[in-house]
Amino acid sequence: MPKITSEQHFANLFNMANDEAASQTERGEAEKAMARWLKRHGKTRRDIGAILLQAEKDDQKRNPPPPPPDPRVNESVRFDPKRHNPASLVESIAKIYVTMSEHVLVIYSLWVPFTHVYRRFAVAPRIALTSEDPNCGKSTALELARFLTFRPNEEALGSAAALRTHLDKGPGTILLDEADHLTKAAQNR
Repeated sequence: MPKITSEQHFANLFNMANDEAASQTERGEAEKAMARWLKRHGKTRRDIGAILLQAEKDDQKRNPPPPPPDPRVNESVRFDPKRHNPASLVESIAKIYVTMSEHVLVIYSLWVPFTHVYRRFAVAPRIALTSEDPNCGKSTALELARFLTFRPNEEALGSAAALRTHLDKGPGTILLDEADHLTKAAQNR
């Protein structure tokens, strides 16, 4: 058992002196011991509050609170294949940042995890997020995909050389933004 501090010893005496369940003799002896302790340490009855506060601090040092529980062990976040899957995770994240119609959200939520396993299939789908209105969240959805897809390219609108360099490094995902101006240029011809 670890040694207690002098203030903790005084707190024990104080508790005994004020314990109504203790006998009158025990309380009297504790009062006398408290008086001797105060005299020995050059303290008065006015110092009792500070002494008890220090004893409490010493108790906390000796018995620190337990560390917070690991959130990964919490039962409420355990992986449940019936409720959790990569697509539902992507869907939950996408709902925080962008608003999409339900069918677009389903396609987006399935396509993002597919980028991690597409090499196992003979064909891989491409998706294009389009909208008739500007500033509707396509770039936000693309940036979100940049964090979630398999080895995405770094630039939003890369040159052919940059895309070629990216693909030469191995399998990955090509994400292009601002393709609106490419469509408009084709329409102007």
